[in-house]
Amino acid sequence: YRAAADARAVPWFNRRTPGPAAVSTVHPELPPPPPQRLAAVLLAAGSGSRLGRRPKCLLELDGVPLLLRLLDALAQAGVAEVVVVLGHHADAIGPVLAGRPERVVHNRDPEADQVVSLRLGLAALDGSADAMIVALADQPLVDAQDLRDLIDAFGARPPATEVLVPQV
Repeated sequence: YRAAADARAVPWFNRRTPGPAAVSTVHPELPPPPPQRLAAVLLAAGSGSRLGRRPKCLLELDGVPLLLRLLDALAQAGVAEVVVVLGHHADAIGPVLAGRPERVVHNRDPEADQVVSLRLGLAALDGSADAMIVALADQPLVDAQDLRDLIDAFGARPPATEVLVPQV
């Protein structure tokens, strides 16, 4: 993982600015503590254009839709609040989410840039999170350990770093 160089150019990534308690005054070189309450915005509004206009997040791996695999991984990694943003295929995806605790919001203009869905998801968060994860609902190989590694990397980030970008 690397710190995003342009994190300050995108202020909505981190709604809560770390105060003096987030950085050690005795050892300012130490990274801030890991986040206490995590949230996630899961983007699932795409059209599936490369898959014949089918919802990629409903493809199954070992009999489980990719969307549910990622939601379960987020829960196992300790993410307390999840907002799922739907757009295209909301009628097909919505029933898969029925009875689950995640909040669902709808992008009424899913043809717009992906950042519109991200902003809708961010606006739907309750604001109590110390940090958040942005994920795509069609990532088949992301598991709870990957998310815990990301969370650990965030906890060990250099001081004043607000955004981490995974690198493969």
